[in-house]
Amino acid sequence: MNDLLELTVEYENRTLTFPLEMYRYGYTHRMKVIMEEVTVIFEPDEEGKYRAIIEDLDPGKIPSKGLLAVISDTLSSL
Repeated sequence: MNDLLELTVEYENRTLTFPLEMYRYGYTHRMKVIMEEVTVIFEPDEEGKYRAIIEDLDPGKIPSKGLLAVISDTLSSL
């Protein structure tokens, strides 16, 4: 069963809220965040932080590295 949540982060003096879907992936889990037109998958890495996997490789749609880092840090702190 997938859990549908909202993820709120602070980035560049703005509060941003994104839909978040958490689901099992083998023996671990992944979190799908929909950011405008781009779906970004976050999965735990070996250090206990989250890495981003971007499904849509259109360079014009890729979110900023700073925003991805803020989301990763927020997920790690949960």
